[in-house]
Amino acid sequence: MEKDMLPVDGFFEATSIAIIGASHKDGTPGWAVSKQVLKSFKRGPVYLVNPKGGTLFDQPVYKSIDDIPSQHVDLAVIVVPARFSPQAVKDMSSKKSCKYMVNIAGGFADIGAEGKAIQNELKKAVESCGVRLIGPNGVGFYSAFDTIDCLFILDSSAHRPIPGGVSIASQSGGFGVCMFNHVEKICSVIPWIGKMISLGNSINVCEADMMEYFERDEHTKIAAFYLEGIQQPTRFLAAARRARMKGKGVFIVKSGATPAGSIAIRSHSASVAVDDAVTDALLKENGIVRCVDWRDMFAVKMIGEVVGQRVTGKKVQIITNGGGQGVQLVDALWKEGLELGMMSDELKQKMIEKYPPFYIVKNPLDMTGSGTTEDFSYALRMLRDDPGSDVIVLSLIGSLKAIDSRTLCHEMVELYGRKKENWNEETGKEREEGENERKERKETENESESNSDSEESETTSQKHSNSKQSSFISKRKSLYVLLIGAQIEEERECTDILMSGGIPVFSSEVDVAKAVGTQMRSHCFVEKEKVRMRERQETMGKRVGSNTSLASLASLASLEGSSASSSEGHADSDVSLSVSSAASADQTSTGNLTAEIPIDISVAKSVSESIRSAIDAVAVSAAATADSTNSSDSTKAKEDHYVLPESSALKVLMALGISVPPFKEVHSAAEAEAFVEALQKERDELCEKCEKCGMGKVMEFVVKSGCEWAEREERKEFVKTHIAGVDGLVGEAVEEMLEVQRESGHEKEGVIVMECLTTNEIPCQCLKTTQFTHRGQMNAQSLADSRPVSSVPLFVGVHRDPTFGPVLIGGLGGSLVSAVSDVSFALCPCADSDATDVLHQLRTRGIFEKNRRKVRNVNILEKDMVIGGAVDAAIVNEKAVAKMMSKISSLPALCNEIQSIDLNPVVVRENQVWAVDARFVMKRTISNVDSE
Repeated sequence: MEKDMLPVDGFFEATSIAIIGASHKDGTPGWAVSKQVLKSFKRGPVYLVNPKGGTLFDQPVYKSIDDIPSQHVDLAVIVVPARFSPQAVKDMSSKKSCKYMVNIAGGFADIGAEGKAIQNELKKAVESCGVRLIGPNGVGFYSAFDTIDCLFILDSSAHRPIPGGVSIASQSGGFGVCMFNHVEKICSVIPWIGKMISLGNSINVCEADMMEYFERDEHTKIAAFYLEGIQQPTRFLAAARRARMKGKGVFIVKSGATPAGSIAIRSHSASVAVDDAVTDALLKENGIVRCVDWRDMFAVKMIGEVVGQRVTGKKVQIITNGGGQGVQLVDALWKEGLELGMMSDELKQKMIEKYPPFYIVKNPLDMTGSGTTEDFSYALRMLRDDPGSDVIVLSLIGSLKAIDSRTLCHEMVELYGRKKENWNEETGKEREEGENERKERKETENESESNSDSEESETTSQKHSNSKQSSFISKRKSLYVLLIGAQIEEERECTDILMSGGIPVFSSEVDVAKAVGTQMRSHCFVEKEKVRMRERQETMGKRVGSNTSLASLASLASLEGSSASSSEGHADSDVSLSVSSAASADQTSTGNLTAEIPIDISVAKSVSESIRSAIDAVAVSAAATADSTNSSDSTKAKEDHYVLPESSALKVLMALGISVPPFKEVHSAAEAEAFVEALQKERDELCEKCEKCGMGKVMEFVVKSGCEWAEREERKEFVKTHIAGVDGLVGEAVEEMLEVQRESGHEKEGVIVMECLTTNEIPCQCLKTTQFTHRGQMNAQSLADSRPVSSVPLFVGVHRDPTFGPVLIGGLGGSLVSAVSDVSFALCPCADSDATDVLHQLRTRGIFEKNRRKVRNVNILEKDMVIGGAVDAAIVNEKAVAKMMSKISSLPALCNEIQSIDLNPVVVRENQVWAVDARFVMKRTISNVDSE
């Protein structure tokens, strides 16, 4: 919820309702809403308003808002034509002190420019009156627990299911209401939807408001969304994560794929963010289950949560009476990251003795078509406490006459279902053990221990204790049932028995595997988040320094104060900038408001001034180019986006405290040779007394054109690598590069000469306390601790996603960015711990130190993926990489013009990280264009 806005709770707490636009015409929205509200609302009066007056459903109809007898109305449902809606909002606010309204009318931005103008007027009225409004262009909202049903679709068309813990917020009202009938078809005897909110065009109340409400609402146990876009992703994701930690499920159908963006110059960051990868990753990292459609949500992935079955591990035991179904289940479960459990030898022997010799006693446990009801019951009883599995999947062909399916269903409920006396129909969950019951159970257990001398006393007490404990099945083994081949009536009856008893039922192998996999990942997320929260609290306890809001951080980009202090001494600072949740109203463009940014405030100022200086230099250069070239070049100079000169980008990284190789932008061969000679001399002097270092070894260099990266990638002559720093070779390469640039119309661009880190050895112990002059803020302390291991190229980038705003991207670098496409995402800015999570999401996470292990001539990647064939273990210090990524993630907050950042490759050795190439794509602002 944004600052100073009323909480949306008021919609569900209304004690009086006014319907503005109640209609006498049968079948119209105004007529239907009036009928539903009068039928459902039990908390207070309902006022109908229509200029015609009269009566409707035996209730008086007031001709105007002025005629409503009460001076205060809690909730207004507006069903008038779009053009009258703004005035209706103003009148209800000023005349009846109404603070909560629902606008059901259509004809707004959905119909074109005229409607958009009316919507803007409505939005201004809502904001000026300080009210909350759901809609417009929705179907209303429904809350069974609050006796409010202001949907204009009658319950005779969309039957309201038994109220349960599922709450829906949908940007498509039709989809939301359709779910009423859909869940009834799945199972009509269990609690389902308790609340449904049609968000419509979301000019005021949006998905983030509803997620925050669902998080704190006691009736909501599962939050479900249909979204075509997310207005405030930071708030939405943060609230979803909190809800997950409270044990609530969060499910979403998100339509549409993330576009590659409108950036004319394509970057790696944009290319790896397409095909909805950003959405998938960020939803997953916040514990949200993404679904393909409504059936995938309700009938597959959510159903285990609805009936209360929880999966706490990945080991699955299959029981079946059809070998083919067992094989298909194995394949489907494997695709979901699950694995087959292994029953104990003792249990296996008991089953071999019990069953006929043609039963296959392993996993899957195949009883063939001869399996009887008693055989299945025995297996279910014996496997319930077997430690070899976490969950059981029973695949049952119901048409076989050897099985009394109804009897077996009751047996399953008795063994694995929820206990009736402990099931709360209102909340849709098993009730928790009360304090008195907990105390009684503890006393019983203590009594059992104290009377251990008496076998009879011990047995009696044990039974009593077990009885108490069995009624609170928090860690019971889960059972999921695949029922196929049964007659329609038999299938419906068995489904009702099982589902009402807390056991989910499915009709395909793929569906049951998806359901189990979803629950397993849900459990893993919560457990991982608990560990992460403890680690974060420990880290925060060690930090010192004052907190600075993100709004203050972002404003640094426009500061004109005194020059910022050098970043020296701050690169490894532990002082964090804590970001306030109320920092910015434009949260989509700002990013993650909950992160702690591990950079000192003086470093932030230095970086901001460095970026601003580079932007101003580009503007001056573009203006000069426009004056001296033809109109087509002038038009090109004023495109929406441009690339920051790489030398400027590298200087920004240095100001941020990120290591870059020694480099210099030169305009002649003489300048290049002077730089090479100075750097070689400095290296030799530092290593003069060291016998182990590379003193006297010839350094190698990279010569890169200073023109835009996109052109460099297209023309390979713009980059030359592995040039020895002797005999004037670097100078010759520079001269050739300058000639190529002149021929290409880039005669004013310089050439970058940079040390080639991919071949030069790591500086040795004699550099322990010295920093290279040419390295800017190079961290020599880390260099001293490095060992000469193979470099691992990584990719670190930032992409301004149209939905989520600035997103940090990390993954394999070099040519592997496109070839392997192993990347992961996090919202910007992010803390070190968030960046570490990005690394842990990679398939190649085995290269990082935290997962260190000896590897030679074997794969270090998952799923048999090998990079470069047989490899020796290239172990990377993940802490150093995460710290660098966290710093990069702060840049969009310092400069809103940044559209994307590419650092590729990032060269990583055990204790040091270098950004070798840097590309910043910037958005040209109006002030930039004017200055040109």
